[in-house]
Amino acid sequence: MNRIEFNTPIKAPVERCFDMARSIDFHKISLGPLKEEAVAGFTSGLINQHEHVLMKSKLWGFQFSTELKITKFNPPFFLSYDIADSNFESIIHDYYFYDISNETVMVNHFYYKPKLGILGELLNVLFLRRYLTHILKTRNELLREYAESNQWRTILPIPEWKYQSFAKK
Repeated sequence: MNRIEFNTPIKAPVERCFDMARSIDFHKISLGPLKEEAVAGFTSGLINQHEHVLMKSKLWGFQFSTELKITKFNPPFFLSYDIADSNFESIIHDYYFYDISNETVMVNHFYYKPKLGILGELLNVLFLRRYLTHILKTRNELLREYAESNQWRTILPIPEWKYQSFAKK
């Protein structure tokens, strides 16, 4: 299985970052170019363990269906999605959140195996890995932008007091 791994430092409370990562509403915004729409299952708000959402998207003129399910969940430090997609044999996306020196470090481990055997691996080497890395890093940069500013308030239906544990210096 292929693996993409990277870290994103965020100057915001770990709880806020965790909730942004599991927000279906933020997921739809962050993958804007794919025009994702939640059509079944848990379609809005904060997804929890054992809940799932069916997303429909469009890319290069093709329709795609993707089902995300939270399989592991340890708030606010870890969550894992299993992603069923017709173009991959398997996808697992693990998020780890660390509160270090008054900032959150979000660590992504994205595991995937394309279909089509050797042809799928060739496509991975030629463009798929770069494309997936670009999507993930772009999404994380937007998450950082929202979490560090007041934009998170448009996404999270959580009272502000929940995020007061983060002390700015």
